[in-house]
Amino acid sequence: MALGRATDEWASHRWSFLTILLISVLQIIAEESPPKFNVVPKTTTQQPGSKVKLRCSGSPRGAKLSWYHNGQPLSSNPVPGVFVRKNGKKLIIERFQRSKSDHHVGMYQCAVTSEAGSIISPPAYLHLAEIAKFKTDVPQKVKVLQGNTAIIPCVPPASKPAARVQYRHEGKWIRNSTERILITPSGNLQIANITLDDWGLYKCAAVNPVTLHQRVTNTSKVKIDEPRRKQPAQIVYPPSHKTLSVQRGSEVLLECVSSGYPTPTVTWRWDQGQLDTAKRVLDNLLLSDVQPSDSGIYTCSAENGKNARVKVNYILTVTDSSSITQGPEDTATTAGLNVTLTCRTTGSPKPDVHWLHNTKPVVLDERHFQQDSDLAIHEIQPTDAGMYQCVASNTLNTAMAQAWLKVEVPKGYPTVETSPSNVATEAGEIAVFACKISGSPEPDVQWEHNGKPVTADGEHIVIEDGTLSIIRVSREDEGRYKCLGSNSVGKSWVAASLTVLVPTTPMTLAVVKSGDFHHRRGQNIMERNMWLQKQVQGEKERGSQNSGRSAPVPPLSGPRTPIGPSSQSVPEAPSKPRISRASDTSVYVSWVPRSNGGSPITAFKVQYKRIADGSKERWRTASDKIPPTTLSYQVKTLQPGQTYRFRVIAINGLGESRQSQQSSQYSVEGHVVKGHLSRPVVGPHITEILAVSPTTISVRWKYMAIDNVPIDGFYIYHRETDSDNEKDFVQSVVNGVGVRSFRLEGLQPEIMYDIKMQCFNRAGSSDFSNVMMKETLRMYFFDLLCIYWTS
Repeated sequence: MALGRATDEWASHRWSFLTILLISVLQIIAEESPPKFNVVPKTTTQQPGSKVKLRCSGSPRGAKLSWYHNGQPLSSNPVPGVFVRKNGKKLIIERFQRSKSDHHVGMYQCAVTSEAGSIISPPAYLHLAEIAKFKTDVPQKVKVLQGNTAIIPCVPPASKPAARVQYRHEGKWIRNSTERILITPSGNLQIANITLDDWGLYKCAAVNPVTLHQRVTNTSKVKIDEPRRKQPAQIVYPPSHKTLSVQRGSEVLLECVSSGYPTPTVTWRWDQGQLDTAKRVLDNLLLSDVQPSDSGIYTCSAENGKNARVKVNYILTVTDSSSITQGPEDTATTAGLNVTLTCRTTGSPKPDVHWLHNTKPVVLDERHFQQDSDLAIHEIQPTDAGMYQCVASNTLNTAMAQAWLKVEVPKGYPTVETSPSNVATEAGEIAVFACKISGSPEPDVQWEHNGKPVTADGEHIVIEDGTLSIIRVSREDEGRYKCLGSNSVGKSWVAASLTVLVPTTPMTLAVVKSGDFHHRRGQNIMERNMWLQKQVQGEKERGSQNSGRSAPVPPLSGPRTPIGPSSQSVPEAPSKPRISRASDTSVYVSWVPRSNGGSPITAFKVQYKRIADGSKERWRTASDKIPPTTLSYQVKTLQPGQTYRFRVIAINGLGESRQSQQSSQYSVEGHVVKGHLSRPVVGPHITEILAVSPTTISVRWKYMAIDNVPIDGFYIYHRETDSDNEKDFVQSVVNGVGVRSFRLEGLQPEIMYDIKMQCFNRAGSSDFSNVMMKETLRMYFFDLLCIYWTS
């Protein structure tokens, strides 16, 4: 019995030990497993004041969750009213709103971190449900022949989500389509085979489906005429050819409304073949589940025997979401080898592909190359290990695929333990780049400056314990420094940049005696560098106390101008400005901004100078408070008959850029407008506006000189749709009679804009054109990430 009990106890202890061992092994495996998402946050539109919840979960067990808002971590950049709960599994907004202090709308992402690395979720956008006012809210009179199809046009206002359109006829609501009455996706109302019962007053109403907030237009009056004689066929809608872009898998209705007596016969034709799957809805053409193969030109024709056939074209383009057909695979490699991570994508427009390493953008350099959409990494270093994500984005969506790169480090392989940081310092100061690379045998550490070996001269440049010290920095020292460590096992390297700052206030350069410096070569490298810094500080203090022999030195508090590469610096000089005539005494100065230096541009400054023989004119500032989104400025009160040059300066929080290249000489015309020249009356007609990017809208127009008055060019005006102030319109000038397109740049992402035009000559400007609205595209999260990680 005793033996049996002992056996049972031994078996029990053995199973307990095996259970503990198994749990430990599973825990180790979990810790070393790559992170994955189980639930990712989703895009949503919410009412103002509502409670919002976004969810996220990941694996393996013990993985950490964190959140980002507009590319910035909420842990270090909290947003009032936004709370992270349940170890990151929930993000809660107690009262959703958009204001200057609580800006809850925007892009949200969740990150999962394990021992293997970190990954970030696709962007989820949080929109505020809202609906704007109708922009074209004038009473309309619609005349239609009895038996024809009437169309009551209605352009729904901007709304998130898209508004639901309904109509009211003589006090009764028309909320749904019937066999004879159709509310089209564009918002128009079509009434087929119209009778006298359809006569009367109609109102168009748009309803936000989330808030149920309703906007109503002014009354449209429908008058029905009884045909008395034959009338030729004509197409009432659309009034001209249209270009449509629709998403794959969606449904699109191509509208066509004709008039005439007898009632015209409407036919459809497709330039790519037969319309086998298309469906007729009244005289319109309905395409369901559209595919890229459905792209082409669709022609609506109408005829009634009274005249030649009339027709209108729809140019249909089918877009497709970004998708990754072949993503990168988990890869195990050895330090020093080369690796290529594969990423194959499809989509229309063609996706833009970027790579992330542990949620940070991969910086392409001499070891990291992007070959088409693949990422090649040469001479793999231990720091290259971790999670990589291929990010494919187009105007429709963002697709992501991930891979785990494991790097095996051979015994004794040179390993970077201390990496140098980018340094920005003033001329005459000391720059220290700390670098420690360990290995067995001990690596030989060498430094390179802009690709050339750095030689220690003991006085200007000193290398000790792998750390590089530059005494009395000069302009020649700025650039990229690379620390390389190599032994018989392999080699590793790491790099940093030096930027030399030139103060705008006088400064005293520290002078360090070489004897004192060499006397301390036996000290610890950090102690010696601290001594060097004290020498510089002491030299500054002695200079400021030496007031009896020289003027006191002002403190170095003025703005500084960087003259080399840095993570943050003043902006790069704008492009050479373009000059265009505005009036007899003013011009428009236009420019293109360059790099902001890692800090947002806050303003632009425009300067001008008169060019006169034998005189030295000074530069004058027209304005130094031009908003960063304005890339054209009118310089006024110029003297007729004089010649000028212009230049532009960009400004950010760190100071002013260098001046741009001077403009070409511009002579202000000295003659006055002749009395017989009159201003143009009939303005252009905007035919198409297209959102090209998050900050650019393309405008196309038609113009016919009906009154035979010569013109010099066109004015294009834009403002945010939410504004009702006429003064908010921003004017752009397009010179040239034959120009018919222009791009408005420097706009804000996801903002609806009003756009209108005029033509002009020296006598004045025409009446305004039609007003059209367009919303700029969404800003994709990779742009925001780049802004954050480089700032």
